[in-house]
Amino acid sequence: MINQLTFENLAHETIDFNLDLLTAGPLDWKLPIHSFETSGDLRRAERTKPQAPGVFRSYTYIGKSTIHLEGDLLAETVEEANQKRLDFFRILLGDPSLPPFRRLGDITLDLMGWGETLSSVDGVGIDGYPQFHLSNQNPTVVPYMVTFVVFNGYLTGDLSGTGYYI
Repeated sequence: MINQLTFENLAHETIDFNLDLLTAGPLDWKLPIHSFETSGDLRRAERTKPQAPGVFRSYTYIGKSTIHLEGDLLAETVEEANQKRLDFFRILLGDPSLPPFRRLGDITLDLMGWGETLSSVDGVGIDGYPQFHLSNQNPTVVPYMVTFVVFNGYLTGDLSGTGYYI
């Protein structure tokens, strides 16, 4: 289980996912996570054995990893839902008048029962444009989908400094 996942952009503005809804204040993000999926890239320099079956042993290198989140943005009013949606894009994607950066910010992940918080140390980006599905059925509950890209492939424990593949 995930206690909380926080994205902090380069201007130090944050988006908090999975806050405790019972203790969240009126200005807090209400973004419960329904789905949390991770995946990663591996690469190898494979060399075949000439005139023999199989391949030579090779090193395996870890590439980037992705963290895919799906959930709902919860709001009290339609106006609040629309404002939070626009704030989400502004914080996540940054100011369009500024030149682009190689990273959008950092994430921290607090797992239930884990002794320390995990953080990206090399920054994160996103893989695709974040999605918000607007509907007239219940306009104060807006489903979202976003995929973060962790460039170095792992998160680092804040206390131990140990890298963890997630």
